[in-house]
Amino acid sequence: MLYSLELGIQLGSGSNQKTKTSKDIFSSTLVYYIFLAGMFIIGVYFLYDALQAYTAGDIEGAGLSSILGIIGIGMSIYMLNMLRKRISTQKIPKKVVTTIECKKCSLKKIRTFMKGDYVLKDVENCGKCDEPMLITAIYTEKTDKS
Repeated sequence: MLYSLELGIQLGSGSNQKTKTSKDIFSSTLVYYIFLAGMFIIGVYFLYDALQAYTAGDIEGAGLSSILGIIGIGMSIYMLNMLRKRISTQKIPKKVVTTIECKKCSLKKIRTFMKGDYVLKDVENCGKCDEPMLITAIYTEKTDKS
């Protein structure tokens, strides 16, 4: 369930790949929160049941119910903490660009990264002097958080 919180997870294999959308991520997160709330409520119920059993004189029942209640509340708090960490460390897709320069006239072009690009690769001829151009840099551009 935690894996569904990442943006851009690839599901399936081959040509049948599907990328999770933000709507899918929101709905799975909502289900996760409902599950955590249910687990917390059950833990509180077991603690209440332990109190009732203790006042009735059933020490064994009180001990078992209190252990189950503490485990339920502890697991829900732990899972909530893990979910919050997971959401805060989501990766935002970045735009990868390639810088191409002419060896002779120093014309510089920037284009999107294409599979197979590597630094110092001859790619295309220059538009000015018709000499081969060279990839000089490959990097990610900073995206604006809007």
